[in-house]
Amino acid sequence: LFFGAAHVAPTASAQEIGAKFSITEDEKGYKVTDGSKTILAELFSATSGSEKRLAYCNELEVNFHETHDAYAAKWSEFPGKNKFKDDETVRRKVNWIAANSYPAVSYETVLQKAGVTSAQVSKKSVIAQTQAAIWNLGSGFDYKGLAEGTAEEKANAKKVYDYLLGPANVGRAESTSVDLQVGFKGKDSAKRQANGTFGPFTLDTNADSVEVTAETGQVVDKNGNAFPANEIKNGQEFYFKAEEQAGSAKLIAKAASSEVNGALIISPTANNNHYQTLIVTHDKEKTKEAELYIEWKGTNARLSTT
Repeated sequence: LFFGAAHVAPTASAQEIGAKFSITEDEKGYKVTDGSKTILAELFSATSGSEKRLAYCNELEVNFHETHDAYAAKWSEFPGKNKFKDDETVRRKVNWIAANSYPAVSYETVLQKAGVTSAQVSKKSVIAQTQAAIWNLGSGFDYKGLAEGTAEEKANAKKVYDYLLGPANVGRAESTSVDLQVGFKGKDSAKRQANGTFGPFTLDTNADSVEVTAETGQVVDKNGNAFPANEIKNGQEFYFKAEEQAGSAKLIAKAASSEVNGALIISPTANNNHYQTLIVTHDKEKTKEAELYIEWKGTNARLSTT
């Protein structure tokens, strides 16, 4: 059994804190209401160079203003006065929403997590309920429901909202650096099991979770059963399975690496004030990878890190 050296290689450039952004309105959601007023919920685009990111409003109290002079910032620079200013629990819960609702994850995934159908909750409704949840956390917005949409959508106007603010929302720490680490462990002790699996392997990573794929064979648990390998945690054991008695394979570990995931977009004004602050939704396509090469012949073990 031969294990080649694992290495980390960036596959996409990541925008950084401090980068300058142009911001404008983007995909529209529905209007939401607190019973006395209605407010349009929508996504905003934040563009830096050739890369576009999507963001939600993080400051209901301040009006949005299109500008080319916005910039990405850490949470500590939040210029507003709502709870995001100094409540770490609120900050982490808002960031979890930015990472776990549309468009960070697919519209279909949000529906599945919330237990609803597309007839009950349209994409416009998902945007509206997501924005309402963020406003509730930071600005205390007392969301009563949708001000538009079909009768069925209005009847299910809190399904995604309740999911995003419910027990599933365990919070998410601020992204700290584009210097993401991901690598394989176990290459010096992994063995071929009787059921054709190699392992155990673990990941050494500072990412929240990592996707592991195999170009041939498959990623399995210790019993040789396939499992969803798109959210493997640091230190979690997994195995590689190949039926052939001899062969070669490559495992790839992929982790999101963008520093501006969950970052603020601040829009300063000429009089030392600011326009509405945005929070960037997470983009899991910005990645770094590690690769592990495996060659085997029967149960023969030969180890190498070259």
